[in-house]
Amino acid sequence: MLPGTISRTWFVPPIVWYGDPDDRAVMVVPLVALFSDRARDAGGGAVGPVLWSAAPDKRWWAVPPLAFYWSRGARRTFVLFPLAYHHADERSSTTIAGPILRHRDPAGSWTAVVPLWFSGRDKGGGGHTIVPPLFARVK
Repeated sequence: MLPGTISRTWFVPPIVWYGDPDDRAVMVVPLVALFSDRARDAGGGAVGPVLWSAAPDKRWWAVPPLAFYWSRGARRTFVLFPLAYHHADERSSTTIAGPILRHRDPAGSWTAVVPLWFSGRDKGGGGHTIVPPLFARVK
């Protein structure tokens, strides 16, 4: 806050309000909390167990401890514990959903259904497949 600006805080149970020219916050204790930051063009809050924050370059939300999402530019991560995980950026991605795994990057890719099957390919066209107890190589 800049010198000479006015900041106000009000508390009327269960509501708390805070405001100045750059920032704002409103809370209904303990159910809701919302905020905004005009200088960063950001905001966020909490409603019950759901938390979130957003700014021009980064976003996230969470329902602890079960779910989480985060993104910044082309990078993003999602977790739905214990069922799924996904992470991706401009060059690669990895996904895990139960026993299924999938990864891709510039060097190649692989897929698996653990412990039944595994297959991988490289960018040159070579690859391999494993079906326990068998093994096959493809070139």
